[in-house]
Amino acid sequence: MDGSPSCGSSFIYDGHFTGTRHAGQGVTAALLRRNGITVYAPAGFASLEAVMG
Repeated sequence: MDGSPSCGSSFIYDGHFTGTRHAGQGVTAALLRRNGITVYAPAGFASLEAVMG
């Protein structure tokens, strides 16, 4: 889920519990992408549905 420091795929929170977020990806999302696995955020599910047909 976007915002998570682990799974965020397009933004993550800064970890200080202030609600501040910045562009980036969490460690798990980055690892998956580095290994060729496409990661979709909920906002991108329509794109995923189009790919899956």
